[in-house]
Amino acid sequence: MRKIPSRKECLILLDSYKLPTHIIRHSFVVNEVAKFLAGRLGEKGVKVDKELIDRATILHDLLRIVDIKDVNGVLMDSPMKEEGKKFWIGMQEKYPGVHHANVAYEELKDKWYKE
Repeated sequence: MRKIPSRKECLILLDSYKLPTHIIRHSFVVNEVAKFLAGRLGEKGVKVDKELIDRATILHDLLRIVDIKDVNGVLMDSPMKEEGKKFWIGMQEKYPGVHHANVAYEELKDKWYKE
């Protein structure tokens, strides 16, 4: 059974995973483009789960920093730079060499995915 987080829950996740500002901005640009495309597809009669697209695009890079070697450079624009740096280094140590999509699954599966 799939459970889709609310938009508010997505924002809480972005905050709790201490995403840098530029990754949050990127996620919302992707979100706007995806919603536009979903709307156009809907106009053509294609069935689209707009709620799923909205939430998935907000969260698509939630754990992206685990793939990035230089955490210091990425966190330059983060309001929580030191706290974020410690958190992300811990995540990289917890999931060495694991792609960010797989890390997101591992981190979120117990709450958001039930078979």
